[in-house]
Amino acid sequence: MREYIISVITPFHNVDFKMFNCCIHSMLKQTIGFDNIEWIIALHNCDQEHIDYAKKKLSKYENVILKEVNNDSRTPSSPRNVGLDLATSDYVAFLDGDDKFREDALEKIIYYFKKSNSQILVFRREFELEHPDMLALSETVTWDTTREMIIVDMNDSVDNRNYNSFPFFVTNRAFKRDFLNENHIRFDEDIDNAEDCYFNLQTIHLADKMCFLPQLIGYTYYINSKSILSSDKSDEDILHMLRNSTRIIDDALDYGLYVNNIILALGFVMSRYLSEPSVKMETRQIVKETFEPYLKMTTPIPAGRFMEPFRTMMNILPFEILLNTKRFENQSSIQNGYDVLAGILKENENTHFGSRYHFEDILSIRGYQSQVPIESLETYQPMVDAEKSIGDINIYASKKPSWYTKLINGMYMPVSEKQAIGYADAFQNVLKGNNILVFSEADNPIVRFNNGVLGSTISGITLDGYYRKYRYTLSELTRKFVIPREIYYQIDENAEDNPEFEMARKYLFILMSVKNKDVDQIVLFGATDFKNFQDDIYKFLPELIEDIETGKLHKDYGFNDAVKQYLALHLKRNPKRANELRELYSTKEKVALTDIWKKLKDITLIDDQPTSKKVQECSGIKIHKAMVISEEGIIGTASKEDGCYVLNRDNKFYEFIHYEDNDSQIILSDELKPGDVVRPVITSDAGLYRVPLRFKIKISDIEEGNIIFKDCV
Repeated sequence: MREYIISVITPFHNVDFKMFNCCIHSMLKQTIGFDNIEWIIALHNCDQEHIDYAKKKLSKYENVILKEVNNDSRTPSSPRNVGLDLATSDYVAFLDGDDKFREDALEKIIYYFKKSNSQILVFRREFELEHPDMLALSETVTWDTTREMIIVDMNDSVDNRNYNSFPFFVTNRAFKRDFLNENHIRFDEDIDNAEDCYFNLQTIHLADKMCFLPQLIGYTYYINSKSILSSDKSDEDILHMLRNSTRIIDDALDYGLYVNNIILALGFVMSRYLSEPSVKMETRQIVKETFEPYLKMTTPIPAGRFMEPFRTMMNILPFEILLNTKRFENQSSIQNGYDVLAGILKENENTHFGSRYHFEDILSIRGYQSQVPIESLETYQPMVDAEKSIGDINIYASKKPSWYTKLINGMYMPVSEKQAIGYADAFQNVLKGNNILVFSEADNPIVRFNNGVLGSTISGITLDGYYRKYRYTLSELTRKFVIPREIYYQIDENAEDNPEFEMARKYLFILMSVKNKDVDQIVLFGATDFKNFQDDIYKFLPELIEDIETGKLHKDYGFNDAVKQYLALHLKRNPKRANELRELYSTKEKVALTDIWKKLKDITLIDDQPTSKKVQECSGIKIHKAMVISEEGIIGTASKEDGCYVLNRDNKFYEFIHYEDNDSQIILSDELKPGDVVRPVITSDAGLYRVPLRFKIKISDIEEGNIIFKDCV
């Protein structure tokens, strides 16, 4: 009988053929030599097609054992045990059928086993994601990567605690087979969640020496939609996992092992499942009553011991979800945004602001509220001035702003890259026409500050973001904006010193609008000044007719060279359009927008403070209210219900000042009720912390996890 250097055990259950081929390829390429590997593949409850495929690919190899295993087990425990019973070599490693080893992994494993004389070897795993937005739970414990090899004496409680606090995977470990057999260590087939953890706890408890290899990345883990944290669970599944988790913790305590991180990790996994609103309240209550005593034994995992964001999530989620059943009582599926808040605090914990308010120590929403005060936008102005004017960094956000947005009072506030992209995406979604007039009440000139960041209004940032991201994509090429970028942004910096600047800008805007007869959509940033738009067109019509007919301005307004160059190229003589407007001027005392633009079908409003009392139509066209914006960005997008909006919570954490009679209090999203009048308080990834909006909103409904609001007050 041939002696092999190492046995590799693979549980195989109807693995995708393409993935399995990658697994096979990684084994055939092993630098230790494929013939030196005993590869045991347990075909677990497979359909005949997959059995036939495995045999077709591998039956020709003498060192491959294909063993059919059929039973009621739903986990890899049973087929792995079959493999352990069949293994004959001195060392054992595990490889899942949709994963792969790096080419030199097994050779290095044997080298370090002999060098360290350890019973257990632990190396590193990398991962591949089926979808980029999936949770990448692979390597979570931080390692001292400057060291090639760390040998741990298992009788040293400090070593044991430092290196065995998260034993949740077997695929990044290899074992001496005699050690497993002599101690009768096998996978417990009654535990079908976290079975790797229970197996590893037995090995840790009984081993004398382990070897950790911080620099050896030996395994590639494929995370798919069926992975443990990516799959929804029924109430029965959750309770079953609860029983497994408590058994794992109880046995670890009996072994005298350090269980702090194991409790938090199992609580984190449970909380992921319980975050689904469909879970019954009875199930939540059972989990809380069972798991609460364990959570009370824990202390927060300090920074540096686990990779982020897992450290933060393990410190927060079990307490926010497992123990806080009240937040699910209304079954509205409203989440309070703890994950967004945790991400913002983690990213900015080393800023001046984060250090002052000890972001690193904040482990819950309540902790955040107690440590960080509510502040107005004015509080941030000196910090923003120091950043944009002097170039100070790391004040309130770890990343430089993408933009600064100009407020009504002349102040500037930071806008993050994610926010700016969100503005562009939301704007692109409201575009319907092919010849679009964008009307903005505020000036849009872009200014550059000393730190290199640009500043503009929300409308200016939105339009610039759209031009950069979408303007030349295939789907957008057919659209034409009747007011070009040169007119929006390239006004001369000294033009505001000219008393006629505002009138000149307004005239140029109307000229570029009116000369295009094919306008079919108007997008409004704010509606107040738009009421005067029709009157201004009529007032300017004689001059407009002259300039459109001659193809040049009737007077010099002092525009900069970029605007003059654009007009020279694009303001061409158009006697036909001039005659159409001349006839309109001679026959009507007042013109409607549909007189000017016969194709106009849609007027879309991006409002700065919506109210049901505002104008509902213009020139016989109903105004479609698409979004609500404020100085802090996009607050809401149109809901299915006419005149209502869905609160935009992307990259923001919300609290609300709730007003009732003469009293006010801070509440969270899951405490909102229809009819409430509240002032949103925003924490954003741009570095604003607990800043109240300048207006209140009236809650209309809570629907499918969305907060619907109506009038702003």
